[in-house]
Amino acid sequence: MKIKEISLKSQVICVTHLAQVACFGKEHFYISKADEDGKTKTRLSHLEKDGKISEIARLIGGAISDFSKSHAKLMLEAGRKYNY
Repeated sequence: MKIKEISLKSQVICVTHLAQVACFGKEHFYISKADEDGKTKTRLSHLEKDGKISEIARLIGGAISDFSKSHAKLMLEAGRKYNY
């Protein structure tokens, strides 16, 4: 995996909408934006375990269900094997 090779020498920040890529990250953040008073505001939130699972589940299918959460957990477990 090319991103992994790069991360061995440098810090990598990857913005993705693909669960298949996101599951390999060590740290996960949720980025949102909203219009407030005619200005676009961006927010960054660090995701802990349950947040990671929910966000990966949402990326998988749009809606968060027991099935997508189960699949997200499996994907995150598989991704952890590559975080050494």
